Amino acid sequence: MLNDFFSYDPHTGKIEIIKPEILLIKEFADLLEPNRNKCKEDPKGTKSLRAFRELSYIWLALSWQSPLKDYYEQDRHREALASSGLTEKEFNDPVFREACRKFKKIQDENRSIKMLKAAQTMVDKFIDYFLNVDPEERDPITGKPVFKVESL
Repeated sequence: MLNDFFSYDPHTGKIEIIKPEILLIKEFADLLEPNRNKCKEDPKGTKSLRAFRELSYIWLALSWQSPLKDYYEQDRHREALASSGLTEKEFNDPVFREACRKFKKIQDENRSIKMLKAAQTMVDKFIDYFLNVDPEERDPITGKPVFKVESL
């Protein structure tokens, strides 16, 4: 699976790290730092509750496998924030934002994902094209189609 570092476990309702080698990357290891994860429910920060909210956001908002992947960016952000339980303050944390940038970079550099994005871009162009033209429209003199796919 491509860049499939996280997975949703329907039995626990949580995002799980399925490729622990991702923790060799500083930006992800930093999310699990106990001092960042201290909270009322986990005073020592060893359960990494904040990190798992952050990883949930990353998966929902940035992963090409997310169920929100087809949402517009602002809608995807809003839904991912709400679904992950991440606060706006946590979202704006520099350590978390670095992890987001790193995840996006890893995904964007994947050749298969580049190909998928290129295909999606072309599909979007075809959709826009066919929503804005009448493919049946003909030149009244020549009878030839007025619009051609080459005009994309």
